[in-house]
Amino acid sequence: MIDVAYSFEEVTNHPQVKKMVSRFKQDQQDKVKDYFYKVYIKHFNAWESDERKQQHSFKNIKKVEWNREDQCFHVFYKKTKHFRETWYHYTLDGKWY
Repeated sequence: MIDVAYSFEEVTNHPQVKKMVSRFKQDQQDKVKDYFYKVYIKHFNAWESDERKQQHSFKNIKKVEWNREDQCFHVFYKKTKHFRETWYHYTLDGKWY
């Protein structure tokens, strides 16, 4: 069971997520939001330390891009007190790297 830290609306209403989703056709936007949210929540909940959870808070998302070639989201996180700026691939099958 996924321990949901943030609601679907909180995450998908982030300005960078909304910007990325808006580039899809209207009939695909809900599906894109759902894919993004599911991977984001799994990734966020994988972290055990408060510092890592802070770094991967949806509030620290700097930019989200869709990579058409790789069929994945590129998610960029801001630098925090404990960690440098970083980014991940979020895949449609629910993984990140």
